[in-house]
Amino acid sequence: MSGLEGFRHSQLSLKTYRECPLRFRRRYLDRMWWSREWGADEEQRGAIRTGQEFHLLASRHFWGMPSGAASDDAVAGWLAALEEFAPRRAGCRYLPEQELRTAAGEGALVAKYDLLELHPDGHAVIYDWKTSPQPPQAGRLARDLQTRLYRAVLCRAGTALGESGWAPAAVSMVYWNPRFPAAPVRLPYSPAAYRRDWEHLTCLVAEIAALGPGDFPATTREETCRHCEYRPLCRGEAREGTEPPEGEVDDAPWELSWEAVPELPL
Repeated sequence: MSGLEGFRHSQLSLKTYRECPLRFRRRYLDRMWWSREWGADEEQRGAIRTGQEFHLLASRHFWGMPSGAASDDAVAGWLAALEEFAPRRAGCRYLPEQELRTAAGEGALVAKYDLLELHPDGHAVIYDWKTSPQPPQAGRLARDLQTRLYRAVLCRAGTALGESGWAPAAVSMVYWNPRFPAAPVRLPYSPAAYRRDWEHLTCLVAEIAALGPGDFPATTREETCRHCEYRPLCRGEAREGTEPPEGEVDDAPWELSWEAVPELPL
């Protein structure tokens, strides 16, 4: 499809397509991009900034760098809880904010991990930090596209980080929210789950690649439409607030420096 040649799908772009193909087209094909803070009130903007600050301090911690002073006591408390929940272990390799990409049928997939913890016994743990006011829900997260993408990409492209990469049984993913430090969600992986995930992801990429510019219909789900940044364009009506902040990075493809990400063997 014209305009998406060489496009690398992130979990955010795939979620956007599944929620509303027209929203995907406006954002990634038409390049009509707005910040997640657009239309947010001060409380929502503050929540977004707090989540971003926590992600930054967490990255510094796992790089072994001084994290620096937090902007307020709440964020400082979150960082202290993180250091207790996931202390740096001797012999483990830590890769915060690590990106991996790999070919997927007619397109490509990219995953940006909050943290990869690589164990000397051959296991790999994916950590993802959530900062929303709601506690993480294991059932929903097990089915979430982010979970399916992140684990599958590590299995597919992990040879860039280790000589033999990681088989599905050696991979797990942990979601953790500093607001609920005693309630992590731990999700193991398996060869069968990997096969299902990879088939689903490649079919989704192929479906998008086969569409023409006029083949992106608007969602019929009013809840999705009501909070969309393109509602004024599609409906001539004001957007109602913003979606819950989760610390996701806006991933408009023209803003990313993919040249900085090493090519991986297919």
